[in-house]
Amino acid sequence: MLRTITADEKIIDCNDAYAKNLGYTKEEIIGKHRQLITLQKKVMMSWQNQLQSGKRTAR
Repeated sequence: MLRTITADEKIIDCNDAYAKNLGYTKEEIIGKHRQLITLQKKVMMSWQNQLQSGKRTAR
């Protein structure tokens, strides 16, 4: 997996394996801040785990 970022950590290029691993297309990743992309993946995985476990998280 490979990505190219700028000094301010915006993704300017990535290979298909990087995009696929994160669950995005290259077009969705290019121009985004690298931390935003990885944070979104972590949030989505947490949400999916909660749904699959059937645990209630509120009220």
